[in-house]
Amino acid sequence: MKAILLLLITIQFVSAKTYKFSTLEWPPYIGSKLKNQGVVAQIVREAYRAVGHEVTFEFLPWSRAVKLAKEGDYDGLLPEYYSKDNSSSFTYSNSFLSGPVGLYTTSYSNIKRASNLISTIKGKRVGLVRGYVNTKVIDKGIGFTKDYASSDLINLRKLKSSRVDLIFIDHFVAQYLIDNNFKRGEFKFLTPAYENKKLYICFSKKKKDHMEKRDLFNKGLKLIKNKIPRILELHQLSQ
Repeated sequence: MKAILLLLITIQFVSAKTYKFSTLEWPPYIGSKLKNQGVVAQIVREAYRAVGHEVTFEFLPWSRAVKLAKEGDYDGLLPEYYSKDNSSSFTYSNSFLSGPVGLYTTSYSNIKRASNLISTIKGKRVGLVRGYVNTKVIDKGIGFTKDYASSDLINLRKLKSSRVDLIFIDHFVAQYLIDNNFKRGEFKFLTPAYENKKLYICFSKKKKDHMEKRDLFNKGLKLIKNKIPRILELHQLSQ
């Protein structure tokens, strides 16, 4: 009996894998200095542990994180919004979180939120992050000027210095960055959010086992479903 138990433990140890994902500093969702590396990292880590595997995260500028994941240097990329264009390079997991996205401007700006996104951004210079998936309207880039930066924080600085009229950003990310880098009252969110974007893991199709890794995550995610409210509470986020 002891021999059988030892064999089972050995098999489990040998079959356990560590998957490596490229990501970015995107607080409060994920960050190298956040508690448990943030809510995204904790959910992904616990989902894989539930099916006997581990994960590690490499924090990079987003455009580089996307490029290297596409090339197969990593098992995948996270967190990401769904994009049909990216589906040729990635297999998407089930969604595990979502976040409100919209437009920020300065507190003294007279720009008003129109009922549709196209009308709000028409003729404006809009700050975007290089490599981000946004919304169809934003990504088409018709009727306004795109102004790219390497991070959301840089876009907020550009907005403050009037180098752009608006920035497109996740509301929770904006609030975190503003609270930790700027004075209160310098920016305003054009409420309500235009969309609540779902977050996914993108598994690189350069890896032969990309479908297996996706299925393992999806299975683990189901197993930890009841834990997610507690994880969100720990990171002071709500869905």
